[in-house]
Amino acid sequence: MIRYLGYTTNKRAQAAIGFVGQVFLLLLALSLFVHSSAQATVDRVTALPGTVNTGPNGGTVKLNWRVERTAPTAFATTTNSPVVEIRINGSVIATFSNNLTRTTTNPFGTKETLNFSETITISASQARTIASTPGGATVTRTFTDLGPPESATGQANLAVSGAAGILSIRRIELSFDNGGKTRVVEENDTLRAIAEVSFGANGTLKAEWRLIDNINIRGAGSEKRLAVVRIPLRSSGQGQTRIVSPPLPTRTQGLQQIRLVILDPDIGSEFPTLKYYVNPPSIDGQAPRTAIRNVEVNSPLQGTPLTPATVFSWLSVSGAVAYQVEIFTNEGGQIGFNNNPSDLLVSPIDTNLKLVTGKVVPEGMIKVNLAEFNLRHLLHNQSYKWRIRAIGQGGTVIARSGLNDIIYP
Repeated sequence: MIRYLGYTTNKRAQAAIGFVGQVFLLLLALSLFVHSSAQATVDRVTALPGTVNTGPNGGTVKLNWRVERTAPTAFATTTNSPVVEIRINGSVIATFSNNLTRTTTNPFGTKETLNFSETITISASQARTIASTPGGATVTRTFTDLGPPESATGQANLAVSGAAGILSIRRIELSFDNGGKTRVVEENDTLRAIAEVSFGANGTLKAEWRLIDNINIRGAGSEKRLAVVRIPLRSSGQGQTRIVSPPLPTRTQGLQQIRLVILDPDIGSEFPTLKYYVNPPSIDGQAPRTAIRNVEVNSPLQGTPLTPATVFSWLSVSGAVAYQVEIFTNEGGQIGFNNNPSDLLVSPIDTNLKLVTGKVVPEGMIKVNLAEFNLRHLLHNQSYKWRIRAIGQGGTVIARSGLNDIIYP
C-alpha cells in the first residue's frame, strides 16, 4: 500500500493510470503529426471553361470551378471561396461576393475533387473597360481549406465578343499632308490635315473636323465644323486607320487651328490640334498693307556668348499678345542636325536666313532665357543672328527688332 496526499492506492491502480496517460500522449502526438504533415490540402483550382465571353454591353457568364484537394485530417473540413474577382493586368477592377463552400469528411490523405458552379454578371461599363484592354481580363477565385488554412487560386480568361459599341481609340496623331506639325501657307493655298488613328475591337467611329475660328494667341475662339466623319472599324487586335480632312480654309490671314473631335467612342482626353499660319501675298518678302513697328531690345549685347544664363530682354509693345524670340543662322551658316523650330507660332517670311530655334512667351513677359532644349539645336563655335517679334491679335506680326549677332561657344 502507498500513501499519497492523504489517499491510499495500490500498485496495480497506479500502473493503470500511467498506461492511460501514455495512450493519451500518444494520440495527441499522432494528431499533431497528422496536422503538421498536411501542408497543401488544396492542391489545384481549375476554371471550366478556360475562356468565357460577355457581350459588348455586358451580360452574364457561367463558370465551373474544379477544386482538387487532399484531406488534411480524418475529421470534417470545410473548403470555401468567399469572393470572385475580375482583374486586368493583375489589378482588381471588380469584386463579387458569392461564397462557394463545401464540408467533407474523409480519411486522412484521401484525394478528392470538389465541383462548384456560378453565374457572374458583367456590367456595360466593365465590358467597355475589358474590350479596350489588349489581352482582356481574368475571372479569379482563391479556394481555402479551413483547418489548417491552405489555399490555391484558379482563373479563367474573360473577353468581350460582338461588333457594336465596344470600339476603343488608343492613339490619335495629327499632321499636315507634308508630315509636319505646323505649316505656313499663302492665301488660297491647298492644305489638308491627316489623322493616324490606332484602335481596338469593333464599332463605328464618329468624329468631326473642326476649325477654331477667330483664334488669338491665348487660345480663345469658337469652333466651326468642317466635315463629319463616320467610319466603321473592325480589328481583332491593334487596328490602324487614316482619316484625311477636307481642304482647310486658307482665305483668312493669320493663325488658324484645326482638330479632329472624337464624338464616339469617348476617348477620355483632350483632342489633338494642329496650327497653321496664312500669310498675305508677299512682295519682296514683305506683307502689304501692314505697318510693322520696331521692337527695342535691351540685351544681350552684340556678340555676346550664348548660354542658358543669357537674358533676352526688350521693351513692351502695345497691342502685343505674345513675343517670339528667334535664332537664325548667319548667311551661309550650317543648321544643327536637331533643328526643330515647330514650337514657334509664326514662321518668318521677311528674311532668307534659316530659322534654327526660338521661344514664344505671353504678353507681360519682356525677358526670357533659352532652355537647354533650345540650345541643343545650335552648333558650338558658330555665330548666329537673333531678333524679337511681337505677335498681335489674330496671330499677325505687329512689330519686330533688327537682327543682332550672338555666338554659341
